[in-house]
Amino acid sequence: MSQEKLWSVDDLAEYVGVPVATVYRWSSRGDGPPGYRVGRHLRFRPVEVERWLDGRRHDERPVASGVRARNGPAAVTGDRADIESAGSDFDVPTVTADADNREASLAAARRAWSG
Repeated sequence: MSQEKLWSVDDLAEYVGVPVATVYRWSSRGDGPPGYRVGRHLRFRPVEVERWLDGRRHDERPVASGVRARNGPAAVTGDRADIESAGSDFDVPTVTADADNREASLAAARRAWSG
């Protein structure tokens, strides 16, 4: 078992540069790194915080409305300018949304991404 000191909520908040309230919100929603209750205190293992951070890399998260950066397909939205600008910045296929035929638009986006 690791002898590394567990981090408090304050330690984690300082490390990632967010308010303490954000750490508690993450914990209550299950969005943050895995935490452990020690009595009435919430504690975190530094190695698990690092693993959690590695899974939240910016280039793997949605970057614009209806668009996913590099690692995922472009979603179809009605905002063509949003899609076109993201496509040019992030190598994402651009697809024009057809509000009257959503299924055809989704199929076109899937084809554009896979081919």
